[in-house]
Amino acid sequence: MNEEFGVRLDDLYPIIEWHSKLAVTRIVMEECFEPITDRYMRINIIQNVVYNRKSNNTRTNFRGLYSAILEKDDEIISMASVRIHVTKLAEMPFIATCESYRSQGMCRRLMVAIESALCYLKVESMVIPSIRERIGT
Repeated sequence: MNEEFGVRLDDLYPIIEWHSKLAVTRIVMEECFEPITDRYMRINIIQNVVYNRKSNNTRTNFRGLYSAILEKDDEIISMASVRIHVTKLAEMPFIATCESYRSQGMCRRLMVAIESALCYLKVESMVIPSIRERIGT
């Protein structure tokens, strides 16, 4: 990169790497879930959740959502979106696992890591919305 502008590739590498992981996360989430479009704003909900998009409309404001990613040898295996509301409550609207890793306990491993982080942050409860067919999972 041009050092005249004060930007070096070494400085940008972590940002580029994180954005590429978010792109893969979005693709996997969209493969795992039916398309969800806000009926008023006509926005892709999954895309906005993954990219933590801000909005002036509280219904479509996804600022404050964190992406938790489980990787193995730089391959993304499982991912979840989590938002923490003070120390009382966390919500996890989406959690998904790549098709080739399903039924191998990878989602559970990610959940253990998320639960551990939430315990460390002293979060009391977590809400995981689910459709009726997946409640048992």
